Amino acid sequence: MKGFEKFLEWAKKHDWIIETAEEGKYKLPEIYKGKIGYIEQLAEKYKCICNPDEDAWLVFGEHISEHGEDGFAWDTFKNITLNACDTDDEFDKQLYKEAYNWWEKHYPFYIAVYDCYEFYAVNTDDGSVVYGMEPMFEDAEKVADSVDEFFENVIAGKVYFGFAQYFEQDENDEDRFIG
Repeated sequence: MKGFEKFLEWAKKHDWIIETAEEGKYKLPEIYKGKIGYIEQLAEKYKCICNPDEDAWLVFGEHISEHGEDGFAWDTFKNITLNACDTDDEFDKQLYKEAYNWWEKHYPFYIAVYDCYEFYAVNTDDGSVVYGMEPMFEDAEKVADSVDEFFENVIAGKVYFGFAQYFEQDENDEDRFIG
């Protein structure tokens, strides 16, 4: 949890909106209970942790309800994929099954909608963190071996995380963290 605590300090310093939840108001979906480490506790402890523009957030509190208080629930990307499948078509039936199974094993704990739809998710099998984006959300790539490593990488500027405004191009056209 040290990585998250450091991230929370960083988020406060960068004007992120952080609101704690009423105890017992929010509950993580049952399929992820006991499978995502301390993210489970945080998801129920905080109502909202989002960037100042409110277009990137941790999927806690208000976003783990069935529809999300802002209309964007924790399973929005899963539903986009599943709704795009034509269940009368054999190929789409297979895609539907694969996508459904993939999301059963990945909890999206961060969502951003500022440039495109993207997320970071905890793999429930090994605790690693993956990054995915539209249009093929499930073609995600591993970015950290653990949630703590992920948050430490965010602070170190090794991972983009809802704060593109904290990066600039250097003389070699490489992104450089300035936050």
